[in-house]
Amino acid sequence: MSKRIKINIGTKGDYGIEALSGFEGQDCVSGTADLELALGGEIVDEGKKPEFYDSGAVTSIESQL
Repeated sequence: MSKRIKINIGTKGDYGIEALSGFEGQDCVSGTADLELALGGEIVDEGKKPEFYDSGAVTSIESQL
């Protein structure tokens, strides 16, 4: 699965980085770290999603009926 990251940049130079998909557990932190450094901003709130606390040991499968 490919990894997707969304970056929102506001008119005042504030920004937000969100790992959308393709990351397991805490991989999102290392996956966005280079972007955070490149933007040179200060991290105020990481706003971790529930997936951050998932160890990746359980795989969920979705199907359409």
